[in-house]
Amino acid sequence: MKAPGFWYKGGLLSHLLAPLSPLWAKAGQRRQAAVTPYRAAVPVVCVGNLVAGGAGKTPVALSVAEFLSGAAFLSRGYGGELAGPVQVDPKSHDYKMVGDEPLLLAESAPCWVAKNRRAGARAAIAGGADVALIPEIPYSLEGVINRIEEVKREGRNHALVVVAEGCHTEDGRPLTVAWDASERRYGGIGHYLSQKLSERVEAETRVTVLGHVQRGGEPSNRDRILASAFGVHAVDLVADGQFDRVVVWQNRGVTDVAISKVVIGPRAVDPGDDMVRIARGLGIYVGEPA
Repeated sequence: MKAPGFWYKGGLLSHLLAPLSPLWAKAGQRRQAAVTPYRAAVPVVCVGNLVAGGAGKTPVALSVAEFLSGAAFLSRGYGGELAGPVQVDPKSHDYKMVGDEPLLLAESAPCWVAKNRRAGARAAIAGGADVALIPEIPYSLEGVINRIEEVKREGRNHALVVVAEGCHTEDGRPLTVAWDASERRYGGIGHYLSQKLSERVEAETRVTVLGHVQRGGEPSNRDRILASAFGVHAVDLVADGQFDRVVVWQNRGVTDVAISKVVIGPRAVDPGDDMVRIARGLGIYVGEPA
């Protein structure tokens, strides 16, 4: 809210209204005290100040998101017509619908617009998986089914189950598929779970094996710049006669490291990792607690 111009210039009107400022402040305090605080199930970083615009909040938000893995933006969509909550799609939304700032933010990370921030936060959180299974944490079919039933009770008619290809069956049996005449590789767990769930849950199940699908999509400007930087550095390595190196992004810059330092075998997930704890806090089923 913008203060009227006469408030800063002085004069009779501002002097007459000055005694009312304590009452206005008191009313604001009572309003804040009456509001029930909302704690989102994920860490939240607020970027804002007392100035309505032009103070550099957008660049700060973009910089913060660059340092955080899996960050998403939540905006009121100032100037936009949509009340939300709605996820911003730069291809189908324009500034009249969601405001100009969310369009810019959505180019870097998922962005939701909502006049009601509580509803917006819930929508952003709900955009993820409902079940995420990894080899390091044992799971039960009952646990998966219970989570799907919870989703149905919440009013949604779909659930997203993400499974790492190295996951075993519930009884610990590994699933493999023939790669060629002499080799078998992990695979098939998605179809296995789909079959088991279709027998127990009254819902249609579909399986998508992520490969090129996962790496698809239109590259952003940042993707193009990063790819060009990697390419230049790789050519420089070849020109200098340096091989067995891999180009990486490290400490906010392009560099290279020995392949032997990167290819060090499987990297297991710690069941006590913070991301596992956060996933459980979001209501995602990630297997049975230790």
